[in-house]
Amino acid sequence: MSRPGKLTTIHGLPRPDNLPGLLGYPRRNNQVAFYWELDELVWRDSQASSNTADWYAWRLYTKHPRIHPFFAPFDWYCEDGPGPNFLLIDTETQRVSVGPIEDVDKAVGKPPPFEGPVNVVDQKDLDYLLQNLTPSAPEVVASVQARQAKRLAELKRWLTNLEHRTH
Repeated sequence: MSRPGKLTTIHGLPRPDNLPGLLGYPRRNNQVAFYWELDELVWRDSQASSNTADWYAWRLYTKHPRIHPFFAPFDWYCEDGPGPNFLLIDTETQRVSVGPIEDVDKAVGKPPPFEGPVNVVDQKDLDYLLQNLTPSAPEVVASVQARQAKRLAELKRWLTNLEHRTH
């Protein structure tokens, strides 16, 4: 492992080319960071961040016997805030690095602040909204679950193939 700045480049890490997507990252930026915040896996790039990353895929990947030794030296979790480290994947250079969470802004850039309009809602409108909100339609939930199942199946196939390659 080398240390350019505060980032530690992880050399020799077996990974699928589409690892960010398999971890639930839906965008196509060149650099994306993944880190844990409490019990949520967060993805972050220069444009946005979301706690919709796939924590199960992360665990499946990072706990695999051929992958785990690369992740074991780093702390990832914290009980009361962001974990101490983030994983940076650069899809252009194929470099994978780990850095301290305080450097995530330097690594991927800071998302722009929200500048949308702030709407003031009176109590009557709020009551109406609360009475008429419906949970996600079953077909929406099923679609999200199907995409996750497809990603996990692809990751499991890749990990199975990894087991059959020579060390």
